[in-house]
Amino acid sequence: MPEFAHQATSSHASGQKPGSGDVRFRLGPVRIVLLLLLLLLVWATSMVVYLPVGWVWHQASPHVPLPPQVRVEDVAGRLWDGTARIHWQDLSVQLGWSLQLSALRHGQLPLEWRVVSGPSRLEGSLTGTRDRQLRLQVRRGEIDLGQATRIAAVQNVSVGGVVTLENLLVVWSEQGGWSEATGRGRWPGGLVTWPMGGQVQRAQLPPLKADITMEQGDIRMRLQDQAESRTAVTMVMPAAEPVVEVAIRRHWLDLLGLRFGSENGNDPDEVLFNVRHNLAP
Repeated sequence: MPEFAHQATSSHASGQKPGSGDVRFRLGPVRIVLLLLLLLLVWATSMVVYLPVGWVWHQASPHVPLPPQVRVEDVAGRLWDGTARIHWQDLSVQLGWSLQLSALRHGQLPLEWRVVSGPSRLEGSLTGTRDRQLRLQVRRGEIDLGQATRIAAVQNVSVGGVVTLENLLVVWSEQGGWSEATGRGRWPGGLVTWPMGGQVQRAQLPPLKADITMEQGDIRMRLQDQAESRTAVTMVMPAAEPVVEVAIRRHWLDLLGLRFGSENGNDPDEVLFNVRHNLAP
């Protein structure tokens, strides 16, 4: 009896009200709405991140006005990271892009891009910043001059070799326009032909180099020979007006093997011709 009484007492002391120890999750109206919103947000984010860019282009292409000689094919990848092939007349360009969304926390939105067309290729980035600047960078590029002259339809002009571009950077802002421009380029030299006086002229040019700078808001490019670093041609894009000003010096004619007399003798730095071209339509 004492043992039975002890067990009964212990059982009564440790007893709890029915259901008082059960913790149950109840879905009220507010929780159901929040859960549905969370699922909708996850679905929308997944669609944006993993949305096939080919499907997007298929839906949007009927509403995108393109010139009749331009075709876009082989669109693949995602909306933020994909490739496409663009055909323009006889030119076929492979375009690739990658949008770096992780840089948004630093106030930047960089778009990595690469362009390949036959022996020519360019790669770099286009970055938008929160202070309304656009930064176009070409980290490295190789441009086949033979292909470039064919595309530009320059008749009876032949230039061989590949121009190498390095660290080309231009910065444009909404308020100040062009604010920075730097870059370098090199050409190994080669045979050049062009028409003059009803005949075809030929010259074997030495290796050339070019540098791009910005001076007082104007973008300037100097073309020099690599051996003497003497300027042959200068090009200026003034900040005040949409024109290109080209100054051709005697040294350029000397490289081409042409003779041009003037009152200043044979000064290689003498500017013989000035060309001004309007860029505005």
